[in-house]
Amino acid sequence: MGDPVLQPSVYDGGSGQDTIGYLERFIPLQRAFENVHSPIAVAAAFLGNRLVKLMGPGYRLRLEKNYGIANVVDCAVARPVSRDAISDEIVGLGKVTGMGSVRLGMPVRKSGRTSGVTSGKVIAVDVTLQVELGSNEIALFTDQVVADRFSLPGDSGSLIVDEDMRAVGLLFAGSHMLTVFNKISNVLDALGIIF
Repeated sequence: MGDPVLQPSVYDGGSGQDTIGYLERFIPLQRAFENVHSPIAVAAAFLGNRLVKLMGPGYRLRLEKNYGIANVVDCAVARPVSRDAISDEIVGLGKVTGMGSVRLGMPVRKSGRTSGVTSGKVIAVDVTLQVELGSNEIALFTDQVVADRFSLPGDSGSLIVDEDMRAVGLLFAGSHMLTVFNKISNVLDALGIIF
């Protein structure tokens, strides 16, 4: 709470002088799995890996704790330092006209930090999937929307809009084949934002 939000970001050359707001609220992510480091688990994995080596090289046994907790959103909201520090227009797209809902096959667009303005198509709704958070950390997400790939790393946080410029989602993950986003209704509910 209270962390500065910069535009441009530090990664893109920004500094404290580029502060446009401060973190107001966020939804903590829950890990689905975590590597187990207890002495008993380490010993069991060691013994198991000795046995696995008999099967051949290239295999490894690892023990993980399954929390079984699912996330619905990956989002946060900031309080602007002033009204002049922000705009109600999305770069390259214009103003959002309202809130919509997603449906299978619908075209969507976004303006992202890395890939700019791009378009895609929704290929699945109400999806449950695992997302890698970092080294050996995985989070489970439910009620997600999957589109064909129209984003790149660094585009996370982009607002997803439909053809009528209605907000339908918030981009948070992707791969070399897909883009994944939270439903905008879930984001607004989680953050307590009235649209």
